[in-house]
Amino acid sequence: MNHRNRHISYIRAVSSLGIVLLHTFAICMVAFYGQMTRKEEFVFGLPQYLMMWCVPCFVMVTGALLLDEGRQADYKRMFGRYIPRILIVLFLSVAAFAVIDAWMNHDGLSPSLIKVIFKKFYTRSSWSHLWYLYMLIGLYLLIPVIKRFVLNSSLKECLVFVLIMLFFFSVLPLIDKISGVKAGFSLAVNSIYPVYLMLGHLIFSGKLKIRRKTGLALTFTGLVLVIFLYYYAVYHAGTKWKNDLTDYLGSYAFLPVVLFSVGVFSLAMSSEAQASQGENRKGKTLQQKKDTSTEKGGTEVREGATALSGIVSRFLMSVDDCSFGIYLIHLAFLRYVFKCTDFDPLKRGGFLMMLLLTFAVFILSYVIVLLYRTGKQRIRRKTVSEKSAE
Repeated sequence: MNHRNRHISYIRAVSSLGIVLLHTFAICMVAFYGQMTRKEEFVFGLPQYLMMWCVPCFVMVTGALLLDEGRQADYKRMFGRYIPRILIVLFLSVAAFAVIDAWMNHDGLSPSLIKVIFKKFYTRSSWSHLWYLYMLIGLYLLIPVIKRFVLNSSLKECLVFVLIMLFFFSVLPLIDKISGVKAGFSLAVNSIYPVYLMLGHLIFSGKLKIRRKTGLALTFTGLVLVIFLYYYAVYHAGTKWKNDLTDYLGSYAFLPVVLFSVGVFSLAMSSEAQASQGENRKGKTLQQKKDTSTEKGGTEVREGATALSGIVSRFLMSVDDCSFGIYLIHLAFLRYVFKCTDFDPLKRGGFLMMLLLTFAVFILSYVIVLLYRTGKQRIRRKTVSEKSAE
C-alpha cells in the first residue's frame, strides 16, 4: 500500500477512536447531567465537542476515494454494490439493536418485534449513531453527479460551490439565530455533507493545496473556538444561549467545526506528502547514512524506532479495516455499561475512568470485529480451496 493510502487509513483509524470517545462522554452527559457540578459539566462535556471532526473526516475520506478520477463511481456501481450493502447492514443493525433493547428492558421476544424493526428501519428511530448510514446512502445517490461536476469544473468553480454551501448551512443559520429574523433564502439540497465530500477530494487530489502552516492554523482556530464557546456556554450564558451554543457545537455545519475538520484532514494529507518526499529521498541518502552510522548504539536506536513505527502502522491499518464494524457495535457496550450496571464515573474515577472506559470499549469492539473478519476470511479461503479441489 502506498503512503497516500496509509495516511487515509491512519485518519480513519484515529477517527474511529475519536467517535468512541465522543459517544462515551455524550452518553455520560445524558445519564448524569442532573448530578453534575458546573466544573464536571465542562470537563465531561467538552471531549464530545472536541471530537466533532471525526465524522467529517470520514466523509472527506469518502470524497477523496470515490470522487477520484480513477475510481468507478457511477450509478451502476452505486446501486449494484454500495447502496445494497449499506441497506443490508443497516437493516441487520436495526434488528440486532431492537433485540438488545428488548433484552435490556426485560421485554420478551414476540412476533410484534418484527413490525417494530421495520418501523424503526424506515423512520430512522433505532440507535442514534445509525444516522450515519442513512446519510451515507444519500451521499452515494449524489456521488455520480458530484463527481461529474468536480472532474469537469475548475478549482475556482468548486470553491465557489463550497462557499455557497457553507454560507447557507453554516453562516446564515447563525445570522438567523443572532438576529431573531429567519431569512427566506434557502438551497434545495439541505445538507452540509456534500461540502465535506468535495473538500476531501480537492485536498486529497492536491487541487486545493493547504500548506501545513495553514492546516495548523485552521485546526488551532477551530479548537480554540470550540473550547471558548463551550466554556462560555457552561459558565456565562443564559439558558437559551447555552442551549443554542451547545446545539451549534454539536452540529457538523457549525463553522468552527468545519475549520477544525478541514484542518485535521489537511494535516493528515500534509503528513502523507512529507512521507512521500522522505521516501523519494531515502534512496539518495541511504549510502550516506551507512557511512555515518558507525556507532552501534545509534544504529540500534534507529532500528528500534523503525520497528516500533512499523508495528504502530500495521495496528492502525488493521483498525482501519475494522473501523466500520467498530462504529456499528461499540454503542452496544456503552449502553450496557450505562444502563445495566451501577457505573458512576462521578463517584468512581472521574475523567480518568471515562478515558479507560473509552479505550476498553474501543479495544473490545476492535477485537470482536477482527475475530469476525478473520473467521470470515478463513471460511472463504476454505470454500475456495474446496471448489478448486473439485
